[in-house]
Amino acid sequence: MATSEAKKCYASKRLSFDPLSVPLKQLDSGVVRVGGTRVSLDSVIYCFRQGDTPEIIADAFSALNVEDVRAVIAYYLSNGAEVDEYLRIEEEASEAMRREHERDWDATGFKEKMMKRWEEFKRQRDAAAQ
Repeated sequence: MATSEAKKCYASKRLSFDPLSVPLKQLDSGVVRVGGTRVSLDSVIYCFRQGDTPEIIADAFSALNVEDVRAVIAYYLSNGAEVDEYLRIEEEASEAMRREHERDWDATGFKEKMMKRWEEFKRQRDAAAQ
């Protein structure tokens, strides 16, 4: 009799809790940010993959708190394949953009151009100071 009462007691005790809340927001551009910050999901996950603890990650990004970092890591651990695919796509897009910028930007003579601008700036500054 005592055993069935114990089972009944446990069966009637229901815990109330909200499922894990993940502080992530995906922008229209597709980039995923943590909470209301400009810190990307990518940044947090790359730090985690390098072995950083949630506390170290939160210290590295002052806009984040440890609880949010832990929630993001928990989300990553539960949804690793999906997040890894997102990160792969983001890396490919970033690499394509880098290649496009390198292709479209002519660096020939850049240092010389900047040095000429700097000399002109100093000349104008010195003339104004007299």
